Amino acid sequence: MGFVVLGLLSLLAFFAAVCVAVRFYDESRAELALSACLYFVGLIVVPVHLLGWIDSLYPLSLALSSLGLSSGVVAAGIAGELWQIRLRAAGRAMIRIAALPWQAAVWAFRARSIAFVGVVGVVGILVWTAWLTWLAPHGSWDGLVYHEPMVNYAIQYNGFALVDVPRTPAVQQVNSAPRVPSCVSVWLVIFTDRRLVELRPHLFSLLLLLGFYVLTCKLTERRLDALGLTAALFFVPAIALQLRSLYTDADFVGVLLAAFCYVLRTKLRLVDLLTAALALGLVGGTKHTGIVFVPIYGVILLWRWRAGARTRGRFWAAGVCAVVIIGALMLPTYLRNTVTFGNPIWPRRVSSETLDLHLKGLHNPNLRDKIGRVRDLFRPPIIKRQFLDTKDNGYGNAFPFVVLPLAAIALVLIPVRLGGWLIRRRGPPSARLRRIALIALPCMVVLSLSPSFLWARYNGYAIAAAMALVLWLLGREKWRDLSQVVVGIMVILGLITLSWSDPGWCVPAKTAFELARKGTVERTQVSLPMSNHLAGRLGQLHHAEIGEGDVVAYTFCRFPADLWNEAISNTVVYTPASKNGEDFLARLDELRVEWIFVKANDRGHRILDQYPDSWEQIPVEKVTPHFSPVVFRRRPVASKSGGASPTTSRQSR
Repeated sequence: MGFVVLGLLSLLAFFAAVCVAVRFYDESRAELALSACLYFVGLIVVPVHLLGWIDSLYPLSLALSSLGLSSGVVAAGIAGELWQIRLRAAGRAMIRIAALPWQAAVWAFRARSIAFVGVVGVVGILVWTAWLTWLAPHGSWDGLVYHEPMVNYAIQYNGFALVDVPRTPAVQQVNSAPRVPSCVSVWLVIFTDRRLVELRPHLFSLLLLLGFYVLTCKLTERRLDALGLTAALFFVPAIALQLRSLYTDADFVGVLLAAFCYVLRTKLRLVDLLTAALALGLVGGTKHTGIVFVPIYGVILLWRWRAGARTRGRFWAAGVCAVVIIGALMLPTYLRNTVTFGNPIWPRRVSSETLDLHLKGLHNPNLRDKIGRVRDLFRPPIIKRQFLDTKDNGYGNAFPFVVLPLAAIALVLIPVRLGGWLIRRRGPPSARLRRIALIALPCMVVLSLSPSFLWARYNGYAIAAAMALVLWLLGREKWRDLSQVVVGIMVILGLITLSWSDPGWCVPAKTAFELARKGTVERTQVSLPMSNHLAGRLGQLHHAEIGEGDVVAYTFCRFPADLWNEAISNTVVYTPASKNGEDFLARLDELRVEWIFVKANDRGHRILDQYPDSWEQIPVEKVTPHFSPVVFRRRPVASKSGGASPTTSRQSR
């Protein structure tokens, strides 16, 4: 039933998004699809976001809120005397959007363009990874450490309340990371179960693909080249390998590219201003990097709106509206971090002598061994070494040798041409020059200041900007052949690189077909490469014994997401061991803890070992090199008649 509810509410939300998009962005099928996808993300994020911050996030309240919001947007989208015509137009637009991949493939095939291979590859990867997500346990480390716990805690506590978690940098992000991606994940699982949690990157991938294509079509007249390079961007390991994870880096690139499309439209209308504000709000609410990008492009947006607004009153009214939309989506997390921790991007430490800025945190985000990573960019391909976090060869084996040199040339040409315009002053610079300058220059400045500029998955925005630079540079007719060669190399080598990445999506092809023949329960208990789940006997016991309302505690757990059952119906609590063993046990009794995870030989382990009549250690085989927990479960309390008490026996539930 939950899957039916999710499907119907999502369909209504998408239809509502199309009703608005078809009224304002019907110039091209790609722009229509981009606008519909952006509005759709907004329509599923807003109710989760609102209910989460007021601690009213329940399946029923979310369903009713979404139903009301989507219905209202449909009514607003078709309002007027021509409502029947608009309703039919929205229905036809749904079909046009659904047919977009097929028509793109047919168009490229008839033109005998390498873009055909790119389109087929993109669709194939999206379908394959979506199937793997349904079949296999999750495998991304950050996802298991804090991305999925953010989702599960929100469901457990019916909102975004601060959660007591270990004071370690990664787990602390449960309370401090931006909330937009987790809002989408909550939408996917609150009516269903954990199997859908990793479908979120697929939705944001649509924004990335459509956003980059729409943007680059404004930089070159050769749309097939733009289509091919869009696929090539998707094939970069730092982008594609996130499809089987809960990392948010590719999500950030998707919403940022969408924001570019509306901030930099040739003529800015009121609807463009508000749509750009929605996109920028999502940018700021997706990743901490948004703190840098949102002010830059927010100022550009308002500056351009100043020219589009006919009166000062219209400028201020619409401008304030845009700022409110951006702030509502991105600021709550940063404000709470500032109030609670004294640092908007907690737990990262920020220190700048130049700005006299010193914000306390638990770790410094600077990554070491930068010289070694520069060497990694240009060394020969490494087969079977590309995984979800894409530390190695994250830029792929074509980008450093093909795109990087051409993008460097373009970066030199942009200031030269802008300088020539400033000297001559013969009319404004071309729209394409202005657009590529406003895309590339801020991205490259942010990249140069980034403490992680050599780790590819953190810099997807720079990869996209570099590819846009290449299309702009080769946009002249005399460079047509070179442009096609560049696109061909990027598409083919991108696919080859991804073929070497197995098991980059954690599930080798052979294993996937084996999993397809297993039942749902069996799939959740399999041990996979780079997967750190409760596999084997421990997983079987966890599934059998932890049900709705049961409490699982931990003093230490490397991957807290695994403490929830598949339905996310149990309760997970962090319970550090106190010095007094009796106080610790009393706390476990008060919370009615059934299972507890501890670290080998830590205080909790030693205390529980002293009470074998109350707590039984579960033998655990070492299922992966990284995850070998120590687990205790409560023994059933014997009744006076000698049997297990029905109120506490696991078998009685």
